[in-house]
Order: sequence, then structure tokens, then C-alpha cells
Amino acid sequence: MSISPNAPLPPAESGGSGLKIPILFGAVLALIAANVYLFMKLEENEADLAPSKRNAAAPRPPWAPHAKRRTGRWPRPSAS
Repeated sequence: MSISPNAPLPPAESGGSGLKIPILFGAVLALIAANVYLFMKLEENEADLAPSKRNAAAPRPPWAPHAKRRTGRWPRPSAS
């Protein structure tokens, strides 16, 4: 006996979501808490890096060994 393609589908099971909704709710709360925690850590790291950002923004003298040339490339070692 074959099932015709136009046969109605059996009704979906109702209920059974007694535990699914609380688990989903807990997972969403855990994700929100993790995002808040990571945002607070990011703010803390930004505060720690503020002095470094000020020092990095200062112009470097052209004689500094790590200074770039105006072309944007690193200086080549001298051939001596």
C-alpha cells in the first residue's frame, strides 16, 4: 500500500515543551551574562591601554631604529 502525495500529514505532537522552554530561557540568560562580562573586560583593557595609546601617538624621531621611511617601507640594513 503506497501513500499518495496529497495525503494529509499526521498531526504534530502537541505539548512536550515542558523542559525545552526553561532550558532555552537559561541559555539566553547565560549568553547575555557572558556578553556583559566580556564587555566589562573590554572596558578594563581599554583603560589599561590608554597610556600606551598616548605613547604610540607621539611622533618618533627619524633616527630611531624602528622608524619607517617616508615610503612606508622598513629601512634596509646598510651594505657595509
